[in-house]
Amino acid sequence: MIEGIVWGTRLRRAAVALAILAGSQLGHAIVYYARFGAGAAGRQATGVHAYFPALTGALSAALGGTALAVLLAVAAARSLAPGPAARRIRPTARFFDLLPALFAAQVLVFAGQETIESLAAGAPVPSVGELLFWAALGQLPAAAVAAAALTWLLARLESVWTALVDGVARLLGEPWTPAPARPLGLQPAPALRLASAFPAAFHKRGPPSCSNR
Repeated sequence: MIEGIVWGTRLRRAAVALAILAGSQLGHAIVYYARFGAGAAGRQATGVHAYFPALTGALSAALGGTALAVLLAVAAARSLAPGPAARRIRPTARFFDLLPALFAAQVLVFAGQETIESLAAGAPVPSVGELLFWAALGQLPAAAVAAAALTWLLARLESVWTALVDGVARLLGEPWTPAPARPLGLQPAPALRLASAFPAAFHKRGPPSCSNR
């Protein structure tokens, strides 16, 4: 049980880290679309931003793999625990508790990312006010999306993980009992077996009685 709790905590931390990274890149894309319009995609694929398509592709694959893993875990939990335990939603984190933390973390990632890109390109580093303005514009809606997705995921991941741990422990704890062997004795004759199955067919009637007038 302790190992299950530890692994559940690690899964939550991994989900939060993935949400921060994916949300920061979503906010980065929102900022560039707000600044450069239709030319934002070209700017984010050339020069010092040439890494961006590969990074977003890797994050998309990670998010898709996470969603698939959650669906498989839900199916496995419902198979191991067919009762309401696997379907119970346990809200371990609330939206407005996650939103400020995700927003602050994404702003830090965005500011560091923009600073490194400016230094790599030999351009002047944006001021703190400029970074905060664009970060608030792009990272706040991205953090809201990430917080909503993370709230939904953690609420189901907690119950699914608990059902999986309990189901596996129950399967491993129950000893295997073979089916009792049928004793090999004398088998009744076919006529007796038929008589026991269809007693009416083997009921013998006596001769008709004659009444004297």
